[in-house]
Amino acid sequence: MVQQLSNFNCPSIEKLFSSGFMVQQLSNLEELEVRDCRGLKGMIPDDQKLNYESLPKLRKLWLEELPEFDSLFKGVHMCWQSLKEVFILSCPKLQKLPLDINDAPNLEDIQGEPMWWDALEWDNDAIRSQFQPLFRAYPCPCYISKGQCMVPCVCGQ
Repeated sequence: MVQQLSNFNCPSIEKLFSSGFMVQQLSNLEELEVRDCRGLKGMIPDDQKLNYESLPKLRKLWLEELPEFDSLFKGVHMCWQSLKEVFILSCPKLQKLPLDINDAPNLEDIQGEPMWWDALEWDNDAIRSQFQPLFRAYPCPCYISKGQCMVPCVCGQ
């Protein structure tokens, strides 16, 4: 029973999972962390199907240094009932989050670069308005000015 999955420094991998079926076998996954996979374009191949409730226990999603990454689960809104934290850094091609008003009721924190956040595409303004208060800039402004901030930030920003 896998609860945490970390994938670091895999420059030639294009998809994290080879199939939607593989994702559905990770129903106990609580933390997914993917960093420095410069060729990664998405989670599953575009021709794969995925169940709306495939990752029911996922609490933390961390994506960092994925310059080609453009989609979590292309075209599929996910049920993120357990999701609490999202951290996305240096994923410039990720232009849309698969979130809707009812998809992530327990989401508490979204961290990322302000320019990325401002450029995100949303289905409508109501969705953006719902998630805007959860967004915190990373790096935090107090880190830049004082060099003391840690994630999660104690400054409350």
